[in-house]
Amino acid sequence: GVACVLKPQIHQVTSQFPFMALEAPSESGKTTGFFPMMLQLGGNTQGQIDPTRASLRDFISAHQSGIVWIDDLSDTGYLMDLLRQATGEGSVAKKGEDRMSQEVVRLVAPICISGEALQLHHQKALMDRAVMIDVPSPTSRRSRHDATRKQWLDILDMKAKHPDLSVFSGTLVAEILSRKGMVSDIPSLVPETHGRWGDKIAVIRMGALLLADIVDDSSIVDRVEAWVDEQEYFGNENTLTMKIIPTALGRTGSPTKPKGPEGRWPSTPVFVMNFNAEAGTGDVWFSPKFLAEWWAELKHGRIE
Repeated sequence: GVACVLKPQIHQVTSQFPFMALEAPSESGKTTGFFPMMLQLGGNTQGQIDPTRASLRDFISAHQSGIVWIDDLSDTGYLMDLLRQATGEGSVAKKGEDRMSQEVVRLVAPICISGEALQLHHQKALMDRAVMIDVPSPTSRRSRHDATRKQWLDILDMKAKHPDLSVFSGTLVAEILSRKGMVSDIPSLVPETHGRWGDKIAVIRMGALLLADIVDDSSIVDRVEAWVDEQEYFGNENTLTMKIIPTALGRTGSPTKPKGPEGRWPSTPVFVMNFNAEAGTGDVWFSPKFLAEWWAELKHGRIE
């Protein structure tokens, strides 16, 4: 959220500006908890939206540093196309005001999407562009000030005292803009793995450094670095390795050796040898022919 204020400056030194994806179950605080409060502090007074195609395009093209929050959009296919374009500030055409001409607009706003099942894990192009966070339910959390109270009561107290955090957004924006010179350090924050994934990590690190400097709390950087250390990047992911093979292993029970055809199913499409559950390693073997036949049967022939 802090880095979004400096999106114009950051975009000048990176290949993309990532979007945030919050995969959150029901009762995770999307509507009344931390997330709307965070966005209010950044100046968002609308909260989450479920816009039409045209209005979503207009939202993303209207400004360059205010976060557009999209929650459970019904037309996810159209959203995915916009996300790919928006991270690199691409352009789309729309009908002009005279209803006859075409007008080209740039998609420049930072984006946050949320939902219970975003279905991004199978698309490498989107995963490289996304900061993906699995949000657990906070309903069992206790107050940090009084362990006998639920955390929700602290949130209610906060809202009673500050019903609209957007009144502070001007102060926050001024604090962030006064530190825009820090953006020049982004090249040094890119990990050895370059490309979109590396730029994504650099933007996250820059946001942590900005926030830590504003509130004078270096532990923010430590927590973000711990999150970065947990991220894995292999560089050669694709639909086969991220979707088809994992689905086949899950549906077939991860066999350790191949078997012949069973009923309408072809011979074993994929199996794992020398599997070590503790280390999470093993040798995955698959047959392109059998896997293609198995996938077509699973999808009843309706595949692309």
